[in-house]
Amino acid sequence: MAHPLNLPRYDEDRQRIYAGYGILQPRVAVSLSDMNRSRYARMWGSDAGIDPYTRVVSDVYQDLFGEGSFIGKGIYDIDAFEQALKGRFPENRILSNDLIEGCYARAGLLSDVQLYEEYPSRYSADVNRRHRWIRGDWQLLRWLLPGDSGPDARFQKNPLSVLSRWKVFDNLRRSLSPLALTLLLLIGWTVSPRPWFWTLASWGSS
Repeated sequence: MAHPLNLPRYDEDRQRIYAGYGILQPRVAVSLSDMNRSRYARMWGSDAGIDPYTRVVSDVYQDLFGEGSFIGKGIYDIDAFEQALKGRFPENRILSNDLIEGCYARAGLLSDVQLYEEYPSRYSADVNRRHRWIRGDWQLLRWLLPGDSGPDARFQKNPLSVLSRWKVFDNLRRSLSPLALTLLLLIGWTVSPRPWFWTLASWGSS
């Protein structure tokens, strides 16, 4: 965090950190011991396609724009974090706040630092976790708008960049992918004259 290139710089006009990083996010992987706790964890603990939160190795936003996506685990510059986020969010209205915090405080990916996290050992625990993430993502829908009311009910301009708003939208799109694939399979199996084609198409897209 103390490296000169990482020092966060706050812009009063933009009301967010525009250079450097207020948060640095490490790589996240599933520990081997946790993966072997249950059959479910062994089946899905190494699946990178459906769980971006436990398989952060590279980030297209970091590679292309020099700004990663925060997923709740990292090191903070406390002063910069407080400056960027003070008075920003309504109380008890955001269930999953890591992405939006990273948008204000500007998160960077540390691909050479790895953190190990446990994987849910039961299907029910995994579903509850994903439900919490998706619900939190949809609570960020208001940050796609030009402005919103802050904690004191006063209207304030949305200071997020176009890239940050795209990250919010991309999370919403990702949350709808399982439902879209399920509907595609149901329609392909019941209406389409070529169910095998839609089955293969759904399998390839997942």
